[in-house]
Amino acid sequence: MNEANQNDVSVRPEFYNGQDVNGFLTVSQNAQTLVKQGNYLGAKLAFIEALEGLEVLLGAPNKIVIDVLLDFVHVAIENEDFDGAMERLRRSYTDHQEMLGDKDKKTLLSLGRLGLVYDAEKKYGQALKVLSTARDGLRAACETSPEDIFNLTVDLSIRISYAHQNSGDFEAAEKEVCDLIRQAEGLGDAYREKVAYYKHLLAHLYINEDRQRKRHLWSGAAAPRQRVEKILLEAIHDFAVTFSEGTAYLCSLEQLRMYYEITGEVHKLSALIAEKIEPSLSVIRPTDDPRIELYLGLMKGTVYSLWRLREYEKADWWMCQRQQQIENLNMNGDWSFEALYNLMEHAKNYLDRGMTQLAEPMLEKAQRIARQILPPDHSVHKTIAESIANKSWTYRTCKCSLSNLPDPRLDTTR
Repeated sequence: MNEANQNDVSVRPEFYNGQDVNGFLTVSQNAQTLVKQGNYLGAKLAFIEALEGLEVLLGAPNKIVIDVLLDFVHVAIENEDFDGAMERLRRSYTDHQEMLGDKDKKTLLSLGRLGLVYDAEKKYGQALKVLSTARDGLRAACETSPEDIFNLTVDLSIRISYAHQNSGDFEAAEKEVCDLIRQAEGLGDAYREKVAYYKHLLAHLYINEDRQRKRHLWSGAAAPRQRVEKILLEAIHDFAVTFSEGTAYLCSLEQLRMYYEITGEVHKLSALIAEKIEPSLSVIRPTDDPRIELYLGLMKGTVYSLWRLREYEKADWWMCQRQQQIENLNMNGDWSFEALYNLMEHAKNYLDRGMTQLAEPMLEKAQRIARQILPPDHSVHKTIAESIANKSWTYRTCKCSLSNLPDPRLDTTR
């Protein structure tokens, strides 16, 4: 708050409609519970009640209020209630203007939040307009260090890059990410992990651009492949030296593995697995879902690469390790499907190599899991049974069925 609003803070009530701040925070927590139960309309009413109370007691610019507002906006967007999300964001922006003025940093950040809904509605032109206006305003309003300006505007810059990418302007998206890399590098070693992350984003941009070009011919020159390799190697190195072995690090390793497979650089692929991927898989023990997913994905990709390199013993060892990791997660739901998929793929590979004695116990275990989690008439049951009987893989179940095993709550008769 600026000086003009200090008196306004002192006269705020302690209660509104009989509840204090903690009471309204409890209401917002109840809203999250209703979301998990699938009751969006009930959650929306609870969020609005919490927001109205907190705005009176704390003021719209307060960090607590903004956190609850963003919780509601994300839930509203997920439920395609774009009008409801925009209404609350516009109201917040208006309150910021009235309390702090148009040029205050908090007001400009509030303006930028409107881009969340425009982006979700795929109104990328409008999203770029408000995001760019907010960022330009922050840069002009900040009489502070380059570090402060960078930290205030970095989220807006990433959003701007995504909006350019989604609208098909990859050159503008590339420019934004390269500018982030340049700014972070200028801030020294303290931002080395950030530099690595933005290089990871840039690699994704190049890969997505290449995919888009395959759909739309004559769309311009692709990024040189060697540039993709260079930035991924730099990102992996910087993540490692800053001990940042999170989701972006795992993703960068997988992207580089796929890159070497695409380019057919077998010697580099083998070295990457032996020198970087296998040591990482050996020491990392992820616990959160996003990291687990990428960890298991990297392990699966590594196994496929090792099979293609005909390093069968090493591949089999990692496939067994992957199964053990899945089972150690005390799996339910999706992870049970992952266990079934892993067993079937490993057994299939053994059968293709004529190693039926090793395949049969895996198929029998897969059969037990499938009976627990799949409908009785699902085609996977027949595939497993015939593969056991024939001692060879039955090519009835397609790769899509294996890699996207169904949710038992859905119709999965085919």
